[in-house]
Amino acid sequence: HGIKQQFVADLGVSGQPPYQTDDGKGGWAGDYGYPNYVATEGQRIVLGTGGAEAAPTSIGTDLEGRRQWGAFVGHKGPLTLHQDFGYFVKTGSASLVKFDARTGYLAPFSGGKPEVPILIKEAGDKDWPARSWSWGGMTVYQGQLLLINRFEERLYQIELASGKVLGFQPLPKPYGLAAAADGRLLAVSSGRVGVYHLARQAFEPLSPELDQPGHLAVGPDGATFVALQGQTQQVWQLSAKG
Repeated sequence: HGIKQQFVADLGVSGQPPYQTDDGKGGWAGDYGYPNYVATEGQRIVLGTGGAEAAPTSIGTDLEGRRQWGAFVGHKGPLTLHQDFGYFVKTGSASLVKFDARTGYLAPFSGGKPEVPILIKEAGDKDWPARSWSWGGMTVYQGQLLLINRFEERLYQIELASGKVLGFQPLPKPYGLAAAADGRLLAVSSGRVGVYHLARQAFEPLSPELDQPGHLAVGPDGATFVALQGQTQQVWQLSAKG
């Protein structure tokens, strides 16, 4: 009678149904590993695995984790969402990719392309692998896209409309970056969480030195969370005073 498929069970897959479907709402993300980057805006979550073949690299879900779309965007770099658009940094090629966070489809910058370079490889650039892979946090703040390069130890200021790099600011040993609802720009620098004052290029520490702090997140109520990547291996919630 031929070979037929029979669905038996799934484990930890929140798509409806838990297998891939033509409408994009079934199954999950990737087929190489678990999601390693995430961003949220309003009622939307975007998760990405950084690599995939048959399954989509990234997916959009609702707040219950139910998949709404899948797309082949993203490549193991920072991700942020702003006003229904998403921005990924592609590691290795060091380019910025824009997509529609409602559908996962690529969206053009003002120059007409959905991908623009943010680093240019010069002849004889021995530091290129480190420069093009060592990205930290990324967020939108005061109308600009801000991005950390950990190897260069500086903050990139990028124009949202075009993706063009407008300038840089030095930031020692940086990592996480997050914009708070109260107007503060939070950053990790030299092992501490603090406020970065963009206008005067100054870092104001809030916390004591932590155990290898990495990425930051700020909740709608102002709660600040930091991932500790040393021996602690925990996510800590900090008060407004650090």
